[in-house]
Amino acid sequence: MTITGKIYKFVRLLIPAIAAAVTLWSCETFPDDELHIDRSHAERPSGPEYPERHNGEVRDKVLIVYSMGFNNLSYDLNEDISELLSGEIPSFNPKDNAIVILNHSTLNNRSNYKTKTSPALYQAYRMANGTVKRDTLTVFPEGTVAADKDVFNEVLSIIKERFPAESYGMIVSSHATGWAPEMYCYSPPDKSSSGMWMSKEKEFRPLEKYTAERPVTRSIGAHYNGGSSNMNEIELPDFAAAIPFHLDFIIFDCCLMGGVEVAYELKDVCDKVCFSQTEILSGGMDYRKMAEHIFNGETADLESIARDFYTKYAEKTSSTDRSATVSVVDCRKLDAVAEIVGRHTEAITTLAYSNKRNNVQRYFQSSLARYHGIFYDLEDILIKSGAPESELNALDTALDECIICKFATPTFLTHLEIKHHSGLSMYLPDIERKTLNRYYPVLRWNKATNLITDNE
Repeated sequence: MTITGKIYKFVRLLIPAIAAAVTLWSCETFPDDELHIDRSHAERPSGPEYPERHNGEVRDKVLIVYSMGFNNLSYDLNEDISELLSGEIPSFNPKDNAIVILNHSTLNNRSNYKTKTSPALYQAYRMANGTVKRDTLTVFPEGTVAADKDVFNEVLSIIKERFPAESYGMIVSSHATGWAPEMYCYSPPDKSSSGMWMSKEKEFRPLEKYTAERPVTRSIGAHYNGGSSNMNEIELPDFAAAIPFHLDFIIFDCCLMGGVEVAYELKDVCDKVCFSQTEILSGGMDYRKMAEHIFNGETADLESIARDFYTKYAEKTSSTDRSATVSVVDCRKLDAVAEIVGRHTEAITTLAYSNKRNNVQRYFQSSLARYHGIFYDLEDILIKSGAPESELNALDTALDECIICKFATPTFLTHLEIKHHSGLSMYLPDIERKTLNRYYPVLRWNKATNLITDNE
């Protein structure tokens, strides 16, 4: 049974901790519902049961789970990890596939954002008798911020050194706000001449202000520095630049990441992305068969992962919980989309600065403000801007080439109708969002399309 709103959040906080990622026991067997803590072990054990890898040994696949849970999702993210490890995960074999997890949680998974904890990096595997073990690789100092670009790079660099592989994939789980700059969606900087928040900027803030009927959602990364009004996030260009090796895929179990800006920023470091155009409810994706979908084929079956996620929510009995959008996109095939969009920037700008923008499919619409948003459907933008049929047909062809699959429920959180779902969102410029308009040109997508010029 799914509990939503404030009651949902309160009950989740009362449940005993699944994990406190201060540190983890080295090579201890953990029940699925509990992770133990020990500050004294930071390195993997040695001995006949744990053979050292030979120099030059290269694994087939390595799955990285980067879980940034020093926020109000701490319990949920640890539950996801337990669910993942209850599935068909690799055995301990220095030549085999591997799952490596960076986990950072609040103390005892409670809303204690002032007590610093230590992120821990560990390998998880299944023994011959079926038990799951977690070998601690590195315990980072207390107060280390997992949602920091330099820490993100350091973690991935450690994994690259210790787990050389033919193929890498990654799950990123936390809050997120798409391509928007750090803290923009939580503390918008734009003010009117009177010093008050401009209405449109203020109205976007309810990502952390939920009404009774709204469940908690996952809104790259979030580290609460005492609370959600002060946090660390990784901005999209920094996130992409911090990845030290090529990824076959990234699964974003975070809100609002399903935009063309995200996919295009990553296209040189990642082949495919699986992400959501809307927010994601706190329960996150369906992790039950995720390892099986990733490891059992020659390549990861991202379509099945997307379908499992969609089905998880589409089959809910509660209309509020029946909320999900997801797509899988080949980042390498987006240049044709960029070329088409770039030919229509003038028409898009005209649409953006008219009242017709309210007719475009949007993907964020809080219960407090129904007529705002910065995440719109890419294809619907072109349609509503009046692009000729020949161009729309060309866009359809380009989207078919890069979008592997897409799924969407008819509504999201009951009040947001999903009438048009192309599988990619895009920013529709807003004359009142001066901060965003100044930031947007740093994105590779804008450099390819010239949607916003530097002098706007």
